[in-house]
Amino acid sequence: MAWNAQADDLENPVERGDRFYAERGESNDGKGRAEPQRILSAIEAYEEALGQDPSNLEARWKAMAALFFAGDFASSNEEAAPAFYDRGR
Repeated sequence: MAWNAQADDLENPVERGDRFYAERGESNDGKGRAEPQRILSAIEAYEEALGQDPSNLEARWKAMAALFFAGDFASSNEEAAPAFYDRGR
C-alpha cells in the first residue's frame, strides 16, 4: 500500500487516523525505529476528531495508543519520548 500524506478529505478523521495508524511501521530508519510521519499523521487525525467531539472515546483511546507508539517506536531519541507519553496521559 502506497502512503499518501494527502488523505482523502471525505474520510472522517478517525478513519483517516486508522489508515495512517495501520501504515505506521511500513518504513523505518534501519535502526529499529519507525519513520515518524505516518504515526504523527494518525495522531493529528485523532486529535482533529477530538476537537470536533471531545467526548469521542474511540478517538481518545486511539490517540493514546498512537502517542505511546510514537514514544516507543518512532521518537528520534530517548529524550523526545516522554513528551509523547505526557500527551497520551
